[in-house]
Amino acid sequence: MMLLKILLVLLQFFKGISSQGFSVSAVVDHSAILPCNVSHCMEFHWIKNHPIRTPVAKCLKERCIIQEGFQGRFKLADDINNGNYSLLINSVKFNYRGIYQCKCDGITNDVTLQVDVYINVTAEESANIALKCYADTQTDVDDVTWIHNDKKVLYYLKDGHTNLGEGYEGRVSLTRDGFRYGDLSLTLTEVQKTDAGLYRCFVHDETTKGDPHAYMLHVNDKMGKPKNSEVIYLLLGAIIIIIIVLFAIIVIFSVLLYKRKTSPSPTDVNHPLTSDTFSQPSKRINGF
Repeated sequence: MMLLKILLVLLQFFKGISSQGFSVSAVVDHSAILPCNVSHCMEFHWIKNHPIRTPVAKCLKERCIIQEGFQGRFKLADDINNGNYSLLINSVKFNYRGIYQCKCDGITNDVTLQVDVYINVTAEESANIALKCYADTQTDVDDVTWIHNDKKVLYYLKDGHTNLGEGYEGRVSLTRDGFRYGDLSLTLTEVQKTDAGLYRCFVHDETTKGDPHAYMLHVNDKMGKPKNSEVIYLLLGAIIIIIIVLFAIIVIFSVLLYKRKTSPSPTDVNHPLTSDTFSQPSKRINGF
């Protein structure tokens, strides 16, 4: 019996079959890297093994191709000469989730791709917003992490100690006493344009996702606060209108003044002076 076990172990070794599990978390429409670092391979394969077994990439020595259906969004790392056969995905789709295998001369490593869907939220510049997140914090959870894109925004320990990311000091916080009840919601105040982007919630040293896990924050201009270019255009328009009105007033005034100077007076029009006016004797009054 012992000899049989030894033979089985040797058989597994000489076949070069080994499997190592690894998990990668990605968000829809964002990039992801499925790692695979092995020694130089004579023959290498990337295979999507679950839910449908499909070949993704193949290399013979140093000549590699991406299989049809994966071209455009999938590519291999540029330094395969150094044993880096990692698979790069530039725009993850929901159906890309599953178990992938990288196989180097018979040695197999499993990589599980988890795909999350983010929730779109919109905030106005200078406003406040709360990003909801929940997790079971009753056992084995000592911390909360919020990440904006690839930058850590907040790291909270259950003893109350909090580290805030650069640029977020005094603007981010968790719900008061929320950790005790599993409420890990992040409040962001005085929203800025630079706050736009992807936010993700984790617990347990970023190994467990909160629920909901991901948000895509869009930041709109503050209502009633026009852009600088719009203000300039408005001022220029007002100045032009004022100039046009002043010019029109000057023209109208000049025309009226000219007509007044050149037109005869009403007396001259009704009683024109002639030589007969001075030759006629004056009428007698009261018999004089």
